[in-house]
Amino acid sequence: MPPPARTFSFAATDAIGRIPSLDGLRGVASLMVMAYHFGPHIARDGSPFLFLHDIPPLFFQGVDLFFVLSGFLIGGILLDVRESPRLFSTFYARRAFRIFPLYYLTLVLYFLGLALAGPQATSWRLFENPIPHWAFWFYLQNFTMTAFNTFGPVWLAGTWSLAIEEQFYLVLPAAVRRISPETLWRSCWIAFGAALLLRVVIAKFRLTSPMGAYVLLPARMDALSAGVIIAYALRYRGAFIDRRRAWWPRLAVGLGLAWAVYPYFPHAYSIRLAVIDHTVNAVVFALALLSLVILPASRISRWLSLGWMREIGNLAYSTYLFHPILLGLTFRLLKGSDPLLESGADLGLLAVAAAATLAVTLGSWHLFEKPLVTIGHRFRY
Repeated sequence: MPPPARTFSFAATDAIGRIPSLDGLRGVASLMVMAYHFGPHIARDGSPFLFLHDIPPLFFQGVDLFFVLSGFLIGGILLDVRESPRLFSTFYARRAFRIFPLYYLTLVLYFLGLALAGPQATSWRLFENPIPHWAFWFYLQNFTMTAFNTFGPVWLAGTWSLAIEEQFYLVLPAAVRRISPETLWRSCWIAFGAALLLRVVIAKFRLTSPMGAYVLLPARMDALSAGVIIAYALRYRGAFIDRRRAWWPRLAVGLGLAWAVYPYFPHAYSIRLAVIDHTVNAVVFALALLSLVILPASRISRWLSLGWMREIGNLAYSTYLFHPILLGLTFRLLKGSDPLLESGADLGLLAVAAAATLAVTLGSWHLFEKPLVTIGHRFRY
């Protein structure tokens, strides 16, 4: 049996029990995703900005960081309240108020935009490659994306990760409640390894389309499991963590640097993508997260805890959903084409899209999301 929970002294929390640096880290994750879509993703052949593709891919893997954060935060909450009679009702009520309103608003806006764009809608990247709409209403789009081997319309393409999160939320609370923390710990390690193995099997034996290795929950459980593993370790392996306190940031920096330069070795990139990319990302981000939690006085922890960084973290959900939409609309309305970095003049359009994203997400958080989150937190464990 594991020792009682909370054997480790956690990082300082704010008045509502949040770890400030992790709010900032969530902001970093959203900026990583946005940077990719505003940079390498739209710098195609012939672009003077092709050098953006030479930036280490690790710096754009914000979704993997989101998954590690989610596993850590959700896993930690559930471990702390696993005996509560209101575990399920409170957990799902809070998640519903946080996730559903903005998601379904984005979905409604998609259909409104589709109607306004008219017959030429499918010629816009925002609406091209449509997949069955019903799947989006039930968070099953990762299955239809796998079936059709496409992310579907750009407006909703990023929602595959939300589908993974929702499916994870269906599994983890029941697991935390029904099995011991020690069994959960072992199960997470198994899931961590199984995700890597499944991606290998998909790549080698075409078990699904290649998209399945990217958007299906079992194939992405390494990052989510890594977060839960860290949450467990801090609660039940605190002495082990504490004795090696100085080593975790060194491991994070060392492995991160090694992984950043790995793509530049000859013939390494295809192996990286097909087999180990997300797994190593998960380890790097999990070690970085652990370092922030156990070293709250470090410079990077203090920087991530600054008010403006925490605010970026608050905006992360709406930023994730809205930035590709606003990027596409900016180029369509001001240039008459889909987003492409073709000249220096396009940098101005990127600035407009970034400013629009900031304005819309600030309004979304303060006027729409935050009041709903407050209502959700009226439910107590």
